Amino acid sequence: MPHQGNKDAAKFVRQTNEEVLTGSPADRRYRRVLAKRPVRFVLPDGVQRNGTLIDASIRGVSVATKPGAIVGDEVELYIGDLGHLKGRVAGLHERGFGVTLSATKEQRIFLADALTVMLNAALVDDRPMRFAIGEETNLETLEGHIAHSRIVDLSGTGAQLITALQPTTGDRVLVGRKRATVVRVFEGGVGVSFVRGTPQKSE
Repeated sequence: MPHQGNKDAAKFVRQTNEEVLTGSPADRRYRRVLAKRPVRFVLPDGVQRNGTLIDASIRGVSVATKPGAIVGDEVELYIGDLGHLKGRVAGLHERGFGVTLSATKEQRIFLADALTVMLNAALVDDRPMRFAIGEETNLETLEGHIAHSRIVDLSGTGAQLITALQPTTGDRVLVGRKRATVVRVFEGGVGVSFVRGTPQKSE
């Protein structure tokens, strides 16, 4: 994506990472988690680019990548266990850019869960989840009710699914072959927390 001239580009670039992060997506009011992970992202020109996550909070992320973004750009990001995120470029720095996320309350709760896992990685079962964003799977209740469901968000400890089932908070369910507990219910779907040390969905 072409820049709007050297003069405009220079106006947006900050001199230090610290300067950019202050008052931007990684606002110090929200705990930032250092998390080096591959990032795929799409800017308004529709081109998919690659980068590396520097840090994240429930309000924003910082990405290391080649120049190409301009402050104010809408951006979609795909970050492994943080899922599919949307936001707006809030600042540029010498390594890439920072994004203010436009997440719903449910997505922020989900992000908080995922970031907690990152902070306590040594305590978490680190085997791959073998689920993917957008994957369709069965959701089954202990009563034997089964519905074809779709995973819309995923972290190391849980997921959000679009489903026709209507379990209640606290119910035990199976997501594929993975045991989980319903931790939140929203219109058209549920959020679940995976139970560690249980069989996972076969590939």
